[in-house]
Amino acid sequence: MFQRAERLRRDGCFQEALAAYERALELAPNDAYYRCRYAETLFEVGQSAAAIVAMEVACEEEPENAYYRFRLGDFYARSGDLPMAIRETARAAELAPSDGYYRAQLGSLYLRVGRIQDAANAFREALVAAPDNPSYHCLLADVYVRLGADRVALKHYRKAGLLGDYDAELVTKVRDLHSL
Repeated sequence: MFQRAERLRRDGCFQEALAAYERALELAPNDAYYRCRYAETLFEVGQSAAAIVAMEVACEEEPENAYYRFRLGDFYARSGDLPMAIRETARAAELAPSDGYYRAQLGSLYLRVGRIQDAANAFREALVAAPDNPSYHCLLADVYVRLGADRVALKHYRKAGLLGDYDAELVTKVRDLHSL
């Protein structure tokens, strides 16, 4: 049943996929992965409140799963509940200390709420996890500019340039958050 739900989702038949996920969950009610995929599909069809509830259950079933926490944080962020988004994304970052992406996303959430120093800390931690990521250097440099530390910012911009291409979409997205 789960494979059928996955196939239906992949084919864009979301309502049918939701019904198939529900049947799969009836057969395996404590399967956190099934519940996560169900929650993601709920979110895709605009049922954000139900998606959050379903993902919270997945997190209860597997409290140490960083991905589930991260997705829950993403659902909260996209639903406008930034304090909860920060809490869950921070938890994901704690659970996966070597994942720079979770920390970079946490930094972008901090920027959205004006916590510039916390954003700097999160981007620094992202660089510890992925020191050769030019995008993280750009994002940290942007934060240093906001903090008035232009020389430190320049160092990170230069490092990013030496490392090569960066994820322009990610950097632009986070930079756009500065103006919110």
